[in-house]
Amino acid sequence: MKKFYVLVCLSLILSISSCLNEKKKINLNDCNNFKNNTYSFTKGKNISFKLDSLTPSNIQYVKFKTINDSVFYTFINHYTNTLYAYYYADKSFYKSIKLSSSRPITGYEIINWDKIITYAYKSNVLDLQSESGKIISSVNLPSNGQGIAYEQMPTTYSPIIYDGSNTYITGVQLTSKTVDKESKVITKINNSFTDKTYLYKYPELYNNYFFGGANYNFDISYTYNSKQKLFVFSFPASHKIYVTKDFSRSEEFCAGSRYVEFIPEYPQGMKEQEATKLFRYCSENGIYSGILYDQYNDLYYRLCLLPANNKEDEDYSRDLSVIILDSKFKVVGEKLFKDKIDFEIKYLNTITVSPEGLLIQQKNSFRDEDSLNFTIYNISKN
Repeated sequence: MKKFYVLVCLSLILSISSCLNEKKKINLNDCNNFKNNTYSFTKGKNISFKLDSLTPSNIQYVKFKTINDSVFYTFINHYTNTLYAYYYADKSFYKSIKLSSSRPITGYEIINWDKIITYAYKSNVLDLQSESGKIISSVNLPSNGQGIAYEQMPTTYSPIIYDGSNTYITGVQLTSKTVDKESKVITKINNSFTDKTYLYKYPELYNNYFFGGANYNFDISYTYNSKQKLFVFSFPASHKIYVTKDFSRSEEFCAGSRYVEFIPEYPQGMKEQEATKLFRYCSENGIYSGILYDQYNDLYYRLCLLPANNKEDEDYSRDLSVIILDSKFKVVGEKLFKDKIDFEIKYLNTITVSPEGLLIQQKNSFRDEDSLNFTIYNISKN
């Protein structure tokens, strides 16, 4: 009889374990594109931009801009709300522009030096200002009116984009359940700043599974291919990317990392306030954190933070994968970057595409806090 109960218990345990594993392994990465290694990155030279005494090296929002055939590397000093621009060709300082806001600016777009679009997180106001700081136009960006909390959160990988006619800024849904099917992810503002339209949506994956009210909902990223007028979206929990011209019709393409087997649902019963468990959930799973368009080589780079594998006595660390896609959105390579060796995770938001290659910021020494230091990784064909 005792043996019978042991067998029954073992059977129940195996059954429960099987159900849990089956549930955990939803959202499998079935892209089957891991064998194509046509392209990779090779480590190139180091470059630096000199900083003034007021600007720290931990910048968060960066953007390349071409004006009158000159390429500029630009970034924001959040502490002083100052925009800095450098000639990329010789890394020399060009100018700084004081931005008008009572709050720290979290995102900007440069139309020209006398027309700069800015946004401060939670201000709900998008401003168009002149170089002298005069506000030319403003538009209020409240909730999209569907009873859903909706916030604009521009980052380097969710930038404010001006396409010559309209301005675009992403927004995120704050929720404690699966994403509403009507929830939009981007706001389009017309040239005169008099009208706004909420567009696009989360992929169906987010309607069927819950990935937490933050993190996997917040880090929506997108890039713009001005040559083909394409918007390319990357959602943190999706192994696919989504391409659209008009925000009503779109195509999806597999772009999963070979290092991420699946991304599970948010654990049931866990509250957003349980910071330790929330951190563990996010760190133990991969997250697609950005997408960039390389206009110089007509390629796309998708950034993926890989699951952390840290011991209790070690600092938080996770490696980075950069998935390379061609102009037809076919995966043509993937490069692994090791944290604290090839890149610093705290500088993740400064990884950008330059005319020479992928720029990855390097850690400053204790004696060198007056410069931004980068390593160029050149795209190469195997």
